[in-house]
Amino acid sequence: MYQLVEDPVFWSFFLTTTTAFIFGMSKLISKSRCKKCKILCCEIERDVEIEEKEAEFELTHTHNQLNSL
Repeated sequence: MYQLVEDPVFWSFFLTTTTAFIFGMSKLISKSRCKKCKILCCEIERDVEIEEKEAEFELTHTHNQLNSL
């Protein structure tokens, strides 16, 4: 066990895995349509109404632009 703690390969693997986990969780939270997300010790509250209006605006504008072509 003592050799494992001093092994640079172990620490690079550990840091890479931890970073990937954090980025994966943040991606899950950002793609969620929930107003309040709580995963482990991370809690995020978002204004979902503005995001819905923005998505609707983009959808109608792209649809209008395609019709004008």
